[in-house]
Amino acid sequence: EFAARGGSTAAYAWGDDAVPDGRLMANTWQGAFPYRNDGALGWAGTSPVGAFPPNGHGLLDMIGNVWEWTTTRFAGH
Repeated sequence: EFAARGGSTAAYAWGDDAVPDGRLMANTWQGAFPYRNDGALGWAGTSPVGAFPPNGHGLLDMIGNVWEWTTTRFAGH
């Protein structure tokens, strides 16, 4: 969490606005979750490294893409 936030205390790693100036700041699901990802950002799967600006620590791509990396559904213990 600390690394992902980049030193920020805002609601999101990039500030308090989820979509600043209409620009998505992370590769998140776009479409009817979890049935259809329309790839509105240009990627229906993972985005290329460096597709989004670095956070306050200079780290890239700390937010998003998790759905594509974890193919199993969460089930509580």
